[in-house]
Amino acid sequence: MNTLFTYANICPLCNQEKISLICSPRIEKDIYFQKLNIRNEKKVYSGWYFCKSCEGAFNNIRLTNKGMLKMYSSSITSMDNKNALERFKTISELNKNESETFLKSNWFVSNSSVFNSKNLNFLDFGCGMGIFQWYLKNYFSKTKLFAYGIDPSKDYIECCKKKIKGKFMCGSDEKLNFFSDSFFDLISSITVLEHLLDPYLNLVNLRKKLSTNGELWIEVPSIKNFEILSADHDNFRCQHLFMHSENSIEKLLSKVGFVIKEFSHKKSIRGKFMLKLIAKTKN
Repeated sequence: MNTLFTYANICPLCNQEKISLICSPRIEKDIYFQKLNIRNEKKVYSGWYFCKSCEGAFNNIRLTNKGMLKMYSSSITSMDNKNALERFKTISELNKNESETFLKSNWFVSNSSVFNSKNLNFLDFGCGMGIFQWYLKNYFSKTKLFAYGIDPSKDYIECCKKKIKGKFMCGSDEKLNFFSDSFFDLISSITVLEHLLDPYLNLVNLRKKLSTNGELWIEVPSIKNFEILSADHDNFRCQHLFMHSENSIEKLLSKVGFVIKEFSHKKSIRGKFMLKLIAKTKN
């Protein structure tokens, strides 16, 4: 048995069995399996399933903790051969209207009730190379943003340290223990939850670190992408474990103790449907 992945036969979001097959990506097309050096034996199969209980979708192929460590200890999920600093340079030099990160930053700032209201302790969980915080600090911030970032990729964290003034740590949820409860005024999790084995537990941990009046910013890929993209699209390979509907992301956040204040469900300039939301803790 391969130690890097396993299979899910029930919905990992809600542990229910009311599921139906959406599509079956061809495993031989999955470049991430190739990068992980997993042999593409005939017995390895892939399927995306819709859960009738929570109304989300999940990938039946699940990386184990060992597989996750191998996948995310470096920027293995990048589609090109550029290193983190080169990718940062390419994105940061894009025209604003051509930059998906700039446009999403603008949406979050425009709909936020805390951004620019005061100096903020700001954590980007799954910060990647830091381009989201860089846009916010350089184009939108009128007050001080004390930037913090957590990401499992060592080269991404090194890029953050070179490009942004702040504190950046390599790791995952365990790094949240370095901060006191209610420390952050703003926490973002941008295209992260779909990669996590246990997004519920992650959100519970993030909630503890968010101040009473703070905001949680989230972006995740939408389940509507199954309607417009090929089953073999990069969106549906093994690096992604979940796709959300409006109902499934709301149910997940409500279960943790969040309420959604602002919501967007639109196609990005790269042609994929994305769910963006701003949430606060329930009173």
